[in-house]
Amino acid sequence: MVSSTMKKIDARLDNLEAGSLRPQVLSALRQFRASWVELGRLLNEVVYGGDYKEWGYDDFEVYCARELGLKKPTVQKLMVSYNYMKKYEGKRLQDFEEDDSGQVATTIPDFQTVELLDKVRRREQIPEEEMGELHRRAFEG
Repeated sequence: MVSSTMKKIDARLDNLEAGSLRPQVLSALRQFRASWVELGRLLNEVVYGGDYKEWGYDDFEVYCARELGLKKPTVQKLMVSYNYMKKYEGKRLQDFEEDDSGQVATTIPDFQTVELLDKVRRREQIPEEEMGELHRRAFEG
């Protein structure tokens, strides 16, 4: 899960000289790993607001493919993941969105992990207690 990746990045950052190129690259990677949250939010805003129509596209999927270079499955995963965060991790999501420091919370998994949590929850094939444990592990490592 991403939290272990983020922890590795953090550990490396702690041991590097600030201002050199290597920590800059690691910081950029860290930000990249969590930028899906903002993209998921914006894609939801575009689709539900219909803005893509004002931009000359009749179809949201066509907009995503032509203008953003994103395929339908990726767009769906980003949007589903953002909506899962909004529903089940609203406080964490709000804190993340309000953070102007440029730092990325280490407890936000990648969008594929969150999308998988959503799939598992929708199937309702495991007890809620186990679902809660999966959720906790994903978000807290």
